[in-house]
Amino acid sequence: MDPLFNKLIPQNKPATHIIHPTGKTFITGLACNYDEHSYDPAFFATTGLDELQYRQLLDIVNTTLITYWPCTLCQIIGYCLCPCTLGLSFVVPGVAIAEARTKVGEDIDRINKEVLQEKGLFMVLQVYCSTSWLEIVKMKRTKKGREDVEMEPLARNF
Repeated sequence: MDPLFNKLIPQNKPATHIIHPTGKTFITGLACNYDEHSYDPAFFATTGLDELQYRQLLDIVNTTLITYWPCTLCQIIGYCLCPCTLGLSFVVPGVAIAEARTKVGEDIDRINKEVLQEKGLFMVLQVYCSTSWLEIVKMKRTKKGREDVEMEPLARNF
């Protein structure tokens, strides 16, 4: 079912770089890893984010997902017993997936604050209709007062 739902992932736009999932996607839409090899030199040319930094950032996200992802046996039991338990067998792997999503969210927040914000970028995890992807969005500077400079996204998909 992953290829079917992955067709719902939007394409890259001038201000948005989409990072596709490369691993198994759980029923909630969270994928177990994302493509580290999708670096686009044209998109990142003006930002100062090189390919090595890009891969390191995605390695942080992917390592967190792998660390908190439920074991294969847990997933198999969840899927196999689903008809008999009317979906209750997904509770155990679902708890692990929820924790993985929380931890990845914390990692993305830290990456945004420590690395991407100074480069005029931010990363966000998008989950939609049993699939997910990462977006790196270019920001624009806006002045609110004499000295306040705030970053706003140039484009949003949803």
